[in-house]
Amino acid sequence: MFSIKMATPEQIPEAELYLDKKIKGLCMLLYEQSLTGAVEFNIVPGGAYIEALKTDKEEMRYVTLASALNFLDLHGIHDVYTNLDEYKDLCEKMKFIPCEDGPVPPKNGYLARVDLRGYFTSEK
Repeated sequence: MFSIKMATPEQIPEAELYLDKKIKGLCMLLYEQSLTGAVEFNIVPGGAYIEALKTDKEEMRYVTLASALNFLDLHGIHDVYTNLDEYKDLCEKMKFIPCEDGPVPPKNGYLARVDLRGYFTSEK
């Protein structure tokens, strides 16, 4: 059994150790018996961007990223960007499309955006 929840202030140090970076935005944590995944995202004017993603199990990457997208959608944030080129294949499966401009610069030439309007309520 696993759970994915927003990180509390007390959990941020654990998330920073897990992601090996300073958390600058919001973070969702995936727990099984222990911390096994995290996704960090920032909310900015015009949308949000996925800052970091890591899971111990490759098959949990989709669930972890989808949870962050669902959180953002439920809070009225519909334009989400990422430049995590190491997850380009996953992002394409999740309907991110390449774009030229966003709240974060391209990394290794990669920047993509997904529109969450109807994403969780209509068939894709």
